[in-house]
Amino acid sequence: MKRVLTLAVVSVLLLGGAYAVYQTTRGKVMAKKAGDAIDNWIGKEDVQRERINERVTKLEVSIDKLETEQFKTEEAAKTQKKYVAALEAKISNVELAMADVQKARTNVSEGKTVSVRGKDYTESDLKKIGSDLVEKHKAWLKDLPEQKEKLQKLDARALRFKERKDELAQEVVSIKKELKAMDEKMKEIEALKSASSSMGDADKTVGENMEALKKDITDLHSSLNIRLNKEDRHWDKVGKSGGDETDKFIEATKDASDPFTEIDAILKNKK
Repeated sequence: MKRVLTLAVVSVLLLGGAYAVYQTTRGKVMAKKAGDAIDNWIGKEDVQRERINERVTKLEVSIDKLETEQFKTEEAAKTQKKYVAALEAKISNVELAMADVQKARTNVSEGKTVSVRGKDYTESDLKKIGSDLVEKHKAWLKDLPEQKEKLQKLDARALRFKERKDELAQEVVSIKKELKAMDEKMKEIEALKSASSSMGDADKTVGENMEALKKDITDLHSSLNIRLNKEDRHWDKVGKSGGDETDKFIEATKDASDPFTEIDAILKNKK
């Protein structure tokens, strides 16, 4: 238990120390340079491509959220539309009822009843019913513009969600086309890099490797020409010197009358 507790404390201290270092200017620079070094090691283009891919994925998530909000708002608009239609129907029905009450009131006499839609009512009943109908009509008529405005806002909001979703979706399609073209370029670069590696230096282009090869051939030609010229110059000296000495030897010995004279001439020639 003590070991676990000690390990936990040390881990916290190390993490805290690392965080404290990172918060300093030097720590931030160190982190940036370390990140740059890692990017260079694994390939800056590959890192950048993966970052773009992550952002496109997040963009697609945003599109899904906009679509969800669009559907929710459209459903709310449908519900609101039904409510407005029902409210308008209530207003229309109450107006018809008011007309019936008004007509019945003119036909009823004091102490008598009148039939309205199969039911008998006195003048007092008609007055109370008429008052109730008027109050409902006022309330519903007052509520109708607000409910219509709410419906318009829901329709407009759903349309905005749809438009933004469609715009982003179109952007994603366009971006993915560009990314596909980039991926083809990256494949081409990898193939060229592989070819360069086969030629000698993977960090150089095929053209650079070819130029380096041509330069090596030219340098070798120059080096060989220099050596050959040097050999020719030395050979010329040796040839001329050997010819002169041989001529002198022949000249000195051609008139010798006996071997001793020839030997003497040879020995003199050696001095």
